[in-house]
Amino acid sequence: LDVMTGELSGDLIVRGSGDPVFLIENAFAAAGALRACGVARVVGDLVVTGVFFCNRAARQRAGAVLKAALNQDSWTEELEEAFDRYRVKGAAAAFESVVITGDAVCSADLPAEGLTLLFTHQSTPLVRILNRMNTYSDNWIAAAVGSSICGPSGVENALITHYGLSRPPVRLVTTSGLGLNGATNGMRPVDVTSLLRSLVLRLGVHGYTPSDIMPVAGPGGGTLEERCFPSHIAKSVVAKSGTLWRGISAFAGYMYTKNRGIIVFAIMNEGSNPYLVRRSQDLLVLGQGPDGRVDLAGHGRVARLCQGLDTAELIARWTAGARFRHGSR
Repeated sequence: LDVMTGELSGDLIVRGSGDPVFLIENAFAAAGALRACGVARVVGDLVVTGVFFCNRAARQRAGAVLKAALNQDSWTEELEEAFDRYRVKGAAAAFESVVITGDAVCSADLPAEGLTLLFTHQSTPLVRILNRMNTYSDNWIAAAVGSSICGPSGVENALITHYGLSRPPVRLVTTSGLGLNGATNGMRPVDVTSLLRSLVLRLGVHGYTPSDIMPVAGPGGGTLEERCFPSHIAKSVVAKSGTLWRGISAFAGYMYTKNRGIIVFAIMNEGSNPYLVRRSQDLLVLGQGPDGRVDLAGHGRVARLCQGLDTAELIARWTAGARFRHGSR
């Protein structure tokens, strides 16, 4: 590195470790970090190694996105707008480019010996990544995080080995839940509630609660924001919803109650319009009257099945079976 000219002779190596939320704004920050190290121009390639994502692009494409973001002369209109947003946040008043004369290329994992570390970018804490993933039901992040922990087979094995579940019915073909080549994930509601109970304990050991990694119903609740939750109850529900457009809808999580503590629930519907069954799912979880009993008057078949049951009994009944078809047990 010529400290007088800021010219680095050799390749600039980016070693990724799987951060799924390294975005354009982080690339702008990386330019600032390089300039702080005295690097203004790289006479060589930008070499991507390890698992590196940039703005949801991977490997060589991620390197190309990063390379363009580092050099203002390469900015598209989209990058110009991204920097305007970045600047509004007070992150930087002006931008100093880092020009890379070579190409963005990929390489197998390179040994650290002989390399000079310029800086390390710290990712967003995992707990915040998981919260974002669950709040907005972000399948791309789910797939990226899943691949970093041994993929679907590794997660499935952990469920069997560490949580006492069994295969079948537990079956994971993707960590995003979207399915692959016609095959889909499989799990019973009773398995989900078992995992949710374990999750409370595991999070507590590290000083977290479910709301740290899952959406809270109500304003700002992502996929739960527009569900049918009364405002005075909404913040009591911490849950995750899931939908496949071929007629599968799931809703699982926790309801914090005054008199019964935490109610753990998992509801899975198959074969019905997901938008239609959501109302029934919400009623099952939130349909408590002032006396603490389920109040589903006027809600058709749901009311006929469930009227008069205590909420705890209601949730237990509707989560005990493997699945529901067309709203029936």
